[in-house]
Amino acid sequence: MSFDARSGHVLLARVEHGKVCNECITLGHIFIELALRSCNRCRNYGHKCVKGAVLAIAMDSESKNQAAFKEFEKSRETMVDPCLSLTSCFPDAVHVGKRISRSFSNWFIIVQGYRINRVLLRTLRNDPYVKEHLKPHLSLASCRNKDRMDVESFLEICSPAVQTVIKEHIKTSVVETIVPEKYRVYDGNKTGVLQNPTGVCVGPHGTIFVADTTKGKVFSARLHYPVDVSEVCTSLEQPASVAYGDGVLYVAEKITGSVVCIDIEGNTVLNPMKMTVAQIQKCLKDRNMFHPDDRKLKKAALQKKLEDWLKTVKSRPRNIDGVQESQDNAQQSSAKSTTNTVCTLKSSTKFTNPVALCH
Repeated sequence: MSFDARSGHVLLARVEHGKVCNECITLGHIFIELALRSCNRCRNYGHKCVKGAVLAIAMDSESKNQAAFKEFEKSRETMVDPCLSLTSCFPDAVHVGKRISRSFSNWFIIVQGYRINRVLLRTLRNDPYVKEHLKPHLSLASCRNKDRMDVESFLEICSPAVQTVIKEHIKTSVVETIVPEKYRVYDGNKTGVLQNPTGVCVGPHGTIFVADTTKGKVFSARLHYPVDVSEVCTSLEQPASVAYGDGVLYVAEKITGSVVCIDIEGNTVLNPMKMTVAQIQKCLKDRNMFHPDDRKLKKAALQKKLEDWLKTVKSRPRNIDGVQESQDNAQQSSAKSTTNTVCTLKSSTKFTNPVALCH
């Protein structure tokens, strides 16, 4: 027997025989399938019972399927097929949960203005004021997250018990050491990677820049977990402070009294020899110097075109407030970078001991 919740009575349809029972025939039913039967309300009023069919196709959240979702939504906007207005995409809930878990584990993501990562839970679990409340509800395995496909650990982290402990016992921000890495052996972020960090600033795309006076270098720390630390600029004379803005990193050197500029985005200090094809093309387009036929040019030809324009601009003086000034307001620096253009900012004021910068 099957129970029809819409009509509120027991249906005596015997599916195994492929027949409708006599009681259901008396009620006017001709189908065995519940979804095809009219509801009690329509039958009582003598109305035609109209039902909608919902076809659900669930897909996992792999990158190709995600791209298919976006293409499907784009097709809906163009309304090429009017039937598309009745459709909607939704991914497999299990894989959505795994993606959220991986983002929370692999990156210091921003939530409500704060950077968070699973490693913060491990730090809280070791905190002398919190651990006695948190350890009974949160295992070390859930904080380590060694199994990339594990779902149970994420459910444990999101449990009401863990959330209650955090709400009741965490009243301030959680302080986490990201360089050097505390819990994992990682060559890109081990003890000694920084010796005397004196300046730090926020960079683009989830990175921070750190100036190390002793090493004479500026490092980039990408907020992945573990944090990836790499050299941005070397051979600096005691870099004391850093500041970033509009694609350029500024470094204050104590010994030389100079401000070194590092073109992080590659769009400010034009150096054709260190620019990619896409950067050169963008630079030419911004100056209305890129023609449709230039798409066929190789990198060397594009470099020469930009170099010729730079020579013309540098040889052309301009007048600002009655003072003749060259368009080239940057000079070469002894600092080195394998990927970015480095120069020293010219200034009419001589800095004696620059220790702080801001943008």
